[in-house]
Amino acid sequence: MRDISRFKRFLHFFSKSEWVNVFLTAVIATTGVVGIILVIQGGKDTERIRNATEKQACAANKNAHAARDFANTAALINHGIEDAVAKLDAQAKNSAASIKATQDAMRLDQRAWLGVKDTTLKSFKVGAPIEAQVLILNSGKTPALQIREGVRGGSFVPVGSDSEMIRHEILKEETQINLHPAPTIPPSGSDYLTSFTNADLNQPQYDDVMSGSRSVYIVGRVEYLDIFQKSQWMTFCLQIVAYNKAPLLRECDTGSDMSY
Repeated sequence: MRDISRFKRFLHFFSKSEWVNVFLTAVIATTGVVGIILVIQGGKDTERIRNATEKQACAANKNAHAARDFANTAALINHGIEDAVAKLDAQAKNSAASIKATQDAMRLDQRAWLGVKDTTLKSFKVGAPIEAQVLILNSGKTPALQIREGVRGGSFVPVGSDSEMIRHEILKEETQINLHPAPTIPPSGSDYLTSFTNADLNQPQYDDVMSGSRSVYIVGRVEYLDIFQKSQWMTFCLQIVAYNKAPLLRECDTGSDMSY
């Protein structure tokens, strides 16, 4: 009972307004303490946030460095791949070219080769056709197949004519050659082609040739297949001129050719 009386006397020690001030002071003090605690706690949280941010920044920096390193490495790898591909492509092209060169060399070595082996002027006299015989030889290692051949002669051209005129006469004769089938020519085999003029040789023509003012052109063409089924051809041009007061059959300066 005595303690209760003391408490009541204590309560009446302050007036109501003084108690309000005491209460507000206590609240303010408490709020300040709580604020200090929160500031302290906030400072710790800020420190943790700052540390976490620094760690994230460090990680981001490492990731950036790693990304740059990866990009550089990828670029080096890509360059290496491109270089390797370029080298492989070059090797493939070289290999293909080498294979083709080998095949071409083998084909050239093994195919048939037709050419003029020998020529003979059989007849050059007034009152008879001009007759020339041409020996075609296969100097290759395999047969010449499906041969078609022809020869034409009798173009009288003035000696000393320019080369264009001579080529024109030769080409004109070649375009009028009638090709006809001929037997297969085996390796080292041969075939004769004979040329006859359509008209007999007259005296003025004979005199022109023997005086050296004119010459006579004879042209021929042979077409055939090699064993690789590739079309081949050859042309020849012969010329009748005066030599030591006699007619001579010789090869022209132009007009003879062959395929390769």
